[in-house]
Amino acid sequence: MNIGIIGAGFIGGALARPLALLGHRITIANSRGPHTLGAVAAQTGARPATIEQAVHGQELVIVSIPQKAVPGLPKALFGGLPVELPVIDTGNYPLKANKP
Repeated sequence: MNIGIIGAGFIGGALARPLALLGHRITIANSRGPHTLGAVAAQTGARPATIEQAVHGQELVIVSIPQKAVPGLPKALFGGLPVELPVIDTGNYPLKANKP
């Protein structure tokens, strides 16, 4: 399966390696560009790419960036893609601390 991951941090990087070991073709992107993903690629077997390449032509997309960064993704990033394309969001929503 072709899987694109947007976000190469703790969660995105942690997902890339086992998915690649299972035989999936992983494309990974971050906000700084593919030239910054050499170490992640070497550790995980993922192919460094642009954000657009991590989405287009994939069978599954995982968005693994901080929730506050989602509005900064290109507005038309998912435009023209099949409506049945699965997109998984691993984002964590900030929780307010309970105050006594």
